[in-house]
Order: sequence, then structure tokens, then C-alpha cells
Amino acid sequence: MENGGLEKGLDQWEVHASPSASAEAIKEAASIGESGLRLKIFSMPASCEVTSPKVQVTAGKAYLAGFWSGGGGGSQPASASIEMVFFDEHGAALPAGLAPAGKKARTAVAGGTGWSPGELAAIAPESARTVAVRIKPMAGQPGSTVDFDDFRIEEIPDPTLAPASALPVDSPRIRELKQEIQRDPTRGKEPPKIVLKLDDLKPSAGGAVSPQWLRVADFAKEKNIKISIGIIAQAFEAECPPIVQWIQEQNAAKRVEFWNHGWDHAAGEKLVREFSGQPYEYQKDHFTRSCAIARSKFGFPFESFGAPFNATDAATVRVLSEDPDLKVWIFGDPKDPAGKTVLRGSPVTIETRARPDFEAFLEAYAHNRGADYFVMQGHPGGWKDDGFEQFRMIVDFLATQKASFVFPMDLAGDAAAPASPSK
Repeated sequence: MENGGLEKGLDQWEVHASPSASAEAIKEAASIGESGLRLKIFSMPASCEVTSPKVQVTAGKAYLAGFWSGGGGGSQPASASIEMVFFDEHGAALPAGLAPAGKKARTAVAGGTGWSPGELAAIAPESARTVAVRIKPMAGQPGSTVDFDDFRIEEIPDPTLAPASALPVDSPRIRELKQEIQRDPTRGKEPPKIVLKLDDLKPSAGGAVSPQWLRVADFAKEKNIKISIGIIAQAFEAECPPIVQWIQEQNAAKRVEFWNHGWDHAAGEKLVREFSGQPYEYQKDHFTRSCAIARSKFGFPFESFGAPFNATDAATVRVLSEDPDLKVWIFGDPKDPAGKTVLRGSPVTIETRARPDFEAFLEAYAHNRGADYFVMQGHPGGWKDDGFEQFRMIVDFLATQKASFVFPMDLAGDAAAPASPSK
């Protein structure tokens, strides 16, 4: 897409505004580069329509529109709709295109303190010649905003083609992102703190530590970095001396913080999870039994907690507030933190679609650099060799950025209020 990054201002973009809302390309709205799109509401109902530069299409083909949104929304962000619009040979808008299975051609987004990726997809109708994205305000207080940047539209590859056997080590996009980051590595802030949140540790056959977990721990030792590992406590009810000894050794060497990842990591019907949709008594029992395993088997209390599936509710708040050992709630509720330090989530993470992906990490890091810390989630027990290599690339890149790798407990008392990337 021409000028998808708005580096040429609103050149080739169409804006139809009114006194109730405005759209402008400004530096303060940029996630990467020097300019981004800011939609601002002055009164409701707000009327404004912004259409991106058009991209040629072939009827019957599927197209993906990617973008980043959030930015400087502040405490009262605006929300907006964004959709894919196809046009005929005369430039007239066509009825909404059909979205491919599992995709959507329209969505709603809101401003915020960080930047999140968005994705739309639609199939070009028979008479379609071009496609664009169109943005309209939905809701907000006077003065509230939502920012957009880094738009792209591309044809979706034929799903019948065989995928690559491994993720790319290098690509034009990786080189472009590295150049962007090098231009302004931390946006005037200190290098970030990194929490490597590694989930789902349990014993392997014979009570051993699986090779996948061992190589991650050995790599962390080699690099002299801290990692954190979430334990599924029920798996340690049976006798498993090898892995228990390994946990004790890693804890004593202060190389790993082991944290409470629930009792059984069970999932019920209708999105009921171990710590979401279950009554207080059920959650209290699971949490208490997990804590007891830590003290009796490992010889130390859990001081951090992260729920299975990162799913919690009001009953969880009550349970956590009653535990004096617990200091940090990973991906908790900042509006109701149970008296704990809440570590917020971020698009900057290890895995994309359940596997480590260096390019996806780098994309998110470029948009959100300048934040004070990132909690990056992964599941090493399921990583194959190529996934581990992608993880290694992520860690090595962060080391070049002078990032410091810390435990969740290292952020206790410092991270309750979210911080936004500087522009």
C-alpha cells in the first residue's frame, strides 16, 4: 500500500470530517516512523470517515489488511470501527466482501497506552477492482483519541500450498524493523526489563525434567539471564525426585523464579477455566493446594501467580487478596489488583500462533519500544528445534538492546501502573 505508514502525511488518503471529529497525520500518533493517524472526538455523535490509499485486487482472491492501533488513547480512549471496503472500476463502494473462514472484514478498536496489531481479511467480490480500509469513530469523550499506523494490504497466499518447514531467519521486513529500531532504540527511555514467562512445567517420564525445559534453562545459564517458570502443581503430587531436586537447585542458584500456575490447568465448558467462572470455594481450594505443594515439595512459597489461560474473575481477586506470601499477579486485573503488583500484558511476546516467532516479536517490539518492561509468554515444553532457535534469536536481540532480564518478583512494587511507550 502506498503511504501505509503515513510518512507522507495524508497523501492519497481520503478524509471526510466534521466539527464533531477530526483525523490528522502527526508525529505523536506514530508507532514507528515519523507519522501516524490520530482520530479525535470533540462531541458525540462523532462523524468522520477516513479511507486509506487503494490497492488493486483480483476478483475471487482473498486479501489481508494489517494495521497497528492504540497509541495515545490515555485514560479515556476513543473507539473506532475499521473495515475493508472494495470498489468497482468506477470507484463506487461495493457491498461488504465475504470474510474467509476464521477471519473478519470489520472490527472495533480503542486507543490505549500501548500498540496492538490488528488484522482483517475479505474476499474480493466479482466486480471488485480495488480495496482500502475505512475508519470511523464509534464512541468517546470530548478530546479522546485513537491512533493508527503501519497499514498494509496484501493478497493471502493459497492455503493449499505447503508451509515452510521453519520460520525465516532473515527477511526484508526483519532488516527494515532492525533499521527502524536502530534509529531510536528506546525512544529516550531506559532499556526495558524483560520477564520471560514460561508456562506449564510438570514432570516428564520417570519424574525427570524434559529435554525441552533443560535446554531452555541451560541456555539461560549460558547467557546469564533470569527466567521465570510456571508450575502446574497437581503434577507434583506423585513422587518425582529428579525434577523436584532440579527445581530446588535452580531456585537456590537464583537462576529461576518458580511461580504458581494453578493446580490442574483444567478447562471446562463455555470458557470456564480453573480461575474464571468457578466459585470462590473451588478457586480457593486449588490455589491453597498449589501453595502447599510448593512449601512441602520445593521448600519455598510461591510469591507470584499467573492463572491458566490468563483467565481470572472477581473470585480470584478475593482468593489472592487472602494470601500473604503472594506479591505479584502476572497478567492480573489492574483495576482490582488484590493488593498485589500487577504485571500487564503486551503484544511483545515470544510466541505467535503457539510457536516462537522472531519476526512477529520484532514487529511488536518496534511498535512498543520505550515501555519500561515486557512480560513475554512462551511454552517451552512444546517447542521443537526451530522454535527454540527462534527463542534464542529473540533473547540475543534483546541483549543487543541492553535489556535486563528479571524475575516477576523483581518488579514487585514497581509495575502496578501501566506505562506507555514514548513517542
